[in-house]
Formats: sequence, C-alpha cells, structure tokens
Amino acid sequence: MKRHVPVICLLFVSQTLAGCGLDGECWTDDPRVCPQLYQQAEPESEFEQQVWANTDFALDFYRSLSNKTNDNIFFSPHSIEVMLAMLWAGAGGQTEAEMADTLGYQMDRSALHELFRQLNQIEPYGVGDEEEPSDQMRFNLANSLWLQEGYKIKQSYFDDLEAYYQSGVWLTDFVRFPEHAQETINGWVHVQTEGLIKDLI
Repeated sequence: MKRHVPVICLLFVSQTLAGCGLDGECWTDDPRVCPQLYQQAEPESEFEQQVWANTDFALDFYRSLSNKTNDNIFFSPHSIEVMLAMLWAGAGGQTEAEMADTLGYQMDRSALHELFRQLNQIEPYGVGDEEEPSDQMRFNLANSLWLQEGYKIKQSYFDDLEAYYQSGVWLTDFVRFPEHAQETINGWVHVQTEGLIKDLI
C-alpha cells in the first residue's frame, strides 16, 4: 500500500517581464526575450539548450492556462520550474523519468541543479545590479518545501536543496494539527513577501 505524504512547495517571485511591443516588434535582439528571434536561433551550449527547454515548458504551460480562460493571466514560469526541479531532486524510477521528459531535462542531475542555481542568481531585466540598482523594480525569490513531520528523508536531499536552491525542508504536522501547519506556512509567506500575501492557505 502506497503511503501518501503531504507536500507543499512554495516559491515567490516578483518581477516584470517585457520584450515585444503591442505591434509585435521587438526592442531587443536577445532571442530569450523576443519570440521571433527565439524561433530562429540555435542554442550554443548545453546550458542554453536547457534554458530554452525551460522556455518551451513555460510557453506550453501558458497555452494550457490560456485555453481555459478568457481572463488576463499572470504567473511566474520560473517559480513553477524551480519548484518542480526541487521535487525532481527527490524523485526516482518512473516518476523521475516522466518528470524529466515533461520538463525537457537532458542534463544529468548535478548539472541540471547547478543550472538552476545559476539561474536563481541572475537578476531579471530592469532590476539593475548592486552598483546601479533600479528604482523601478525589486526582485525577491524565496522557496521552501514543507513535508509531513516524521517522514524519513535522505540527507542527500537536504544537501541538494541547500546547495542548489538555498532552501530547506520544513516539517510540520498536517495530519494532527492542520490549523497550526496553515498558520506556520502563512506566517512564512507573510514574512517572505513583506506582508503582501497574508493568507496564502
């Protein structure tokens, strides 16, 4: 009999993305931003190839969402991809293979997680750098994974999350004290979003 364990992954990204004007003309020659150039270019390295696979996943995810609503859509593909990469780090067997196929993972585990570590350190367009910070935008990235208390986890998984995602695994008792788990997670979210999100759950 399979044991089902409550798992909650939380990631928060605040950012603004832009690349093409209303007339479809691109203001940049960067293929990562301009879809017309993206379709014509070829990745030059294994790193770029995986980044573009992430982009393909993001576009497919957007198409799936847009087919279900006529409303405006706002979401962070990077947050979703980081969350799934964190879960994939602990997967094995058929689950590992199916996730890798869906997400376009072609690199080995350590290389894939190193790629996400580097991506998490890249400031998005418009944010600026430490020497010339932007006054138009602030970028905050925070992620956490919450598991049922008492569930055994390999130390290597803890190590991977800390090394590549600067994230730990938080344990709480969803089964006996769900209200406390809810308050604890909401409290974490409240702090990480500087009070912008108070009751996520």
